[in-house]
Amino acid sequence: VYAAVETGEYPLSGPQWIEQSTKAINTILGVSAAVGEVVNTNVVAELAASKRSTLASLVVLVFVALLGLASLLVVRSKIISPIRYISDTMADVERTGDLTIQIDVRSHDENGQMANSFNKMIGKFHDIISELRSSTDRLASSSEQLSTTSEQIADGTQQQSSRAEQVSASSQEMGATLGEVVS
Repeated sequence: VYAAVETGEYPLSGPQWIEQSTKAINTILGVSAAVGEVVNTNVVAELAASKRSTLASLVVLVFVALLGLASLLVVRSKIISPIRYISDTMADVERTGDLTIQIDVRSHDENGQMANSFNKMIGKFHDIISELRSSTDRLASSSEQLSTTSEQIADGTQQQSSRAEQVSASSQEMGATLGEVVS
């Protein structure tokens, strides 16, 4: 057809050319439709696979997020809250000086063991303070008795000293009287 453009002699007539062109265009459109259908089938399959993959990823993400949240709640309730409770109770004892405060032992895990040990330590401190108070009271009582005894000894010594002076004065008088009687 391109060569006939220069000479003007076309191998086909107008209606033949339109008919063959229409066949060729229809063939191209058929091939295009077939290719489109194959591509569309592949795209639909890929799109469905992509949706499934996205959905699976979303489910896994939600599961991991829920697992992380559950872990956080467990750590908070089993570790952080008991340690904070023990710490607050220790601070109360330190602030008030009250050795009768006890920690409620709520479990038998490490936190429960720590609370139990704290209670035993506070109990021993309380016993030591009570024993010191009792010893101090006994010492004060003994000091009072010693002071009273010392005062009694001092009074007795003073009385004996006074009697000794009287005996000495009487002895001197007797000695003077004897000296007069003998003379």
